Amino acid sequence: AVDEFQYTLSRLMSLLVSYSLRDISKLDSSNFPHLELGAVDPGCIAYVEAQSVRHNIVLQWLQRLVMEAARNQVLDVAPPILSRVFQEFSIGVVHFVDAQKISTIPFPFQFAQIVWIMLVFFSLVPVPMICAVGMNVYASAAFTFMVVFVFWAVHHIAVEIEMPFGDDPNDLPLDQVNRNFNKVLQRMLEEEAQHVPGLIHKPSVPRLTRRESTITVESTPDSVSGVLRMPARLRNS
Repeated sequence: AVDEFQYTLSRLMSLLVSYSLRDISKLDSSNFPHLELGAVDPGCIAYVEAQSVRHNIVLQWLQRLVMEAARNQVLDVAPPILSRVFQEFSIGVVHFVDAQKISTIPFPFQFAQIVWIMLVFFSLVPVPMICAVGMNVYASAAFTFMVVFVFWAVHHIAVEIEMPFGDDPNDLPLDQVNRNFNKVLQRMLEEEAQHVPGLIHKPSVPRLTRRESTITVESTPDSVSGVLRMPARLRNS
């Protein structure tokens, strides 16, 4: 039962990440493969492939899988700790919705057009205006080029940041993130990763010993009685 739970959980997690990245990215779906489903019901996979809310359905499958495993005592976990699983699911959904907002809500069209018009106007007008005040033509052209170049650079940087989920060189490597996630799932399912390392022999644990404090009595020529000598840490305690 534990092996079946781990197998199903890993396949559904890989499917969830793949569908989520497909929904927020402009790349082709072939860039986001998932683990081989194998024994997973092909009818369920065909059903979810035809839906527009695929990641929501797979998330519901995961939640029901965890609940059924807890009900059947496959997961021997205290309820307060198990609730953390569903909390992590909800946090993941919040982050996915935030990323989806970036890819689906475009920058206001009117604002973008005004910015572009003002940049073109600022690229053409300053040179004759600066020449009119008496500056040299070449100096005014160089000065205008530097200022206009900065504004156009900021504009194109904003265009790149507007959609970071594409295939441009400066976009996020979502396909690499998907491959790394699947690789981690595969390594976690290996037999060597399922067992805690044991001890091949009984370890020798060193014992801490407490030094016994000694109290000595010293005789002095000027005193008949002895003077009590003890360590400073005992006198202060």
